[in-house]
Amino acid sequence: MAPDPRPLGELGEPRVLFVLGSPRSGTTLVAGLLDLLPGVWIGKETGFIPRLFQEGMESLHEWDTSRLERTIARVNVHLRSQAWTSLATVAGVRQFWSETGSTGYEGLIRYAWSLDVPSGRPRPAVAGDQSPGYVLAIPLLEQLFPRALYLHVVRDPRDVVSSILPLHFGAHSAAMAALDWNESVAGWWAAERRVPASRRFEVRYEDLVAEPEAVFRAMAGFLGIPPRGPIERQTLSGDAHGLARNWPHHARLAEPIDDRSVGRHRRDLSDRDRALVEAICYTGLVTYGYEAGPFRPSPVLEEKVLLLTGERLRDLCGRALGSARRRWRPKA
Repeated sequence: MAPDPRPLGELGEPRVLFVLGSPRSGTTLVAGLLDLLPGVWIGKETGFIPRLFQEGMESLHEWDTSRLERTIARVNVHLRSQAWTSLATVAGVRQFWSETGSTGYEGLIRYAWSLDVPSGRPRPAVAGDQSPGYVLAIPLLEQLFPRALYLHVVRDPRDVVSSILPLHFGAHSAAMAALDWNESVAGWWAAERRVPASRRFEVRYEDLVAEPEAVFRAMAGFLGIPPRGPIERQTLSGDAHGLARNWPHHARLAEPIDDRSVGRHRRDLSDRDRALVEAICYTGLVTYGYEAGPFRPSPVLEEKVLLLTGERLRDLCGRALGSARRRWRPKA
């Protein structure tokens, strides 16, 4: 189902779009490109939707102020972690509920998105965010937004792993990063069984960097919004949603789209880690048409408990050290 074709001024709430996938798969890049389309606004990551949801939130607008304040404070913890400049307030969300008629938890989410829209920007026809991990929360998103659109970005898991390992967050073990990729892909494959094809679209990161204009036009077609012009060799305006100024792992968003990040595992991963990722993700590699070589049985299939336990311990230690570094990092 395409977005409502009526002029923006005649629309009610914008159609909801979620850009999702495994972390480091290119969701921020895709969201930044979609934001070039007229009438589309994809905000920064929210992160709180599945974490804060609880039964009864359809009557969130009826909660007393003290209870609502606690929820708003928890929302702001997530927004601050993603460098949002505007934060939620009780007065703000109550005003939003009153003016839009969009109430409950759904209205709170829409209100949060509205905080990220630059002043003076026309009311969008399509709005949402690009929290990659929401690929594991699609059943909840369907419950909250039954007409939502989903755009899934998939990337070679070997490149995903090589991109994740140097970071101060996420998996610190190649095996655990590969298992995370498998779970993200499984979340999308499950969605393909319950979300109509008219409301979902999938992009391979490698296709985007190889043929950016063709893929961009395909994404625009999915949304039913024609692009203003070609984007071949398009340079994003500094970054996507201001994130590159704050997070080093988004720094390359300030550069033109190219293929330097495709196949980076060949230079960044050790032979051991590459073989391990290929064994764990072999089914996904083959399914998405990546060159995977001969079949390699997964250590899960072979019940290599000691290997996976060692990888989990290594990952746990790495995450703990990363968390400690973030906590004690001197503030500017």
